[in-house]
Amino acid sequence: MKKIVAMLLAAALMLALGAGALATTYLYATGDVNLRTGPGLGYSDILTVKKGAKMVYNEYSEVDARGVTWYYVYYNGHNGYVSSRFSSFTKGGSGSSGSYYSGGSSKVYASGGDTNVRSGPGLDFDDIGTLKKGNSLTYLGETSYDGRGVAWYRVRYNDGTGWVSSRYTSFSSSGSGSSGSYYSGGSGSGTVYASDGDTNVRSGPGLDFADIGTLKEGNSLDYLGSTSYDGRGVAWYLVRYKGSTGWVSSKYTTLYEDYVEGTVYASDGDTNVRSGPGLDYKQLGTLKQGCTLDYLGTTTYDARGVAWYCVEYNGGTGWVSSKYTELW
Repeated sequence: MKKIVAMLLAAALMLALGAGALATTYLYATGDVNLRTGPGLGYSDILTVKKGAKMVYNEYSEVDARGVTWYYVYYNGHNGYVSSRFSSFTKGGSGSSGSYYSGGSSKVYASGGDTNVRSGPGLDFDDIGTLKKGNSLTYLGETSYDGRGVAWYRVRYNDGTGWVSSRYTSFSSSGSGSSGSYYSGGSGSGTVYASDGDTNVRSGPGLDFADIGTLKEGNSLDYLGSTSYDGRGVAWYLVRYKGSTGWVSSKYTTLYEDYVEGTVYASDGDTNVRSGPGLDYKQLGTLKQGCTLDYLGTTTYDARGVAWYCVEYNGGTGWVSSKYTELW
């Protein structure tokens, strides 16, 4: 059904473009990338889009089980999906720096003052206008993270598109910025453990929200598949609490998300295998580019929001970062 809707959207878009009604949004291949029949590695290849090629973005995307965004595009007479890992909305870009489908409102408000609208998701991109405090723009369903870990929201701007920083915007007109939630992929289920002392369960993703209870150290709550960042960049996990929902801070908890077993592939250079899910853990060895390890079905996130995959390594277990690997 989603594919049918996407195709109808693409057809409508093409007609509109032919009539000059809308500006075209382009994607650029940041490396050779397969155009596939569906949003994931399990779908058939249609053709290969060469590095630097320009594709028409059909204003639709989906997220696979690994949390990777796939863009629905038109290229060389074909409609299909390309991975955000190897494509960018800016020519000469380096691919998605963490694009996710974000739930919530379809409007982004300037809640922390006037903010620049930029041509891409970061301070290095051109300033193309200003969103005044209290005003809003339509959110286009894409969130990307810059090198500092700051979220940028893709918005409709002047019949084209632009990006605004989460530091000064919110999905709520009364928000204070930097709290945009993203869909973390996978099955939307897992467990959050209180791993560093008792921690408060709050009504929203931040210290300013009401304290509605306590998660005792060593105990756990069901994870509901959504993560949000506060103004300090701290991740908060949405959990099931007393028949309703609440939020707990990643500062005092550890998230273990449920996935099926598979293979982890080193897709972006050699990567360290560590004793735990984070840069502070001991290095056990190296997974060479192009090689694989068996995935053991557990994914957790560090304080930066980076996913780590639990793998079988040298007869035991280890962890590798999703920054340099892909889950198959």
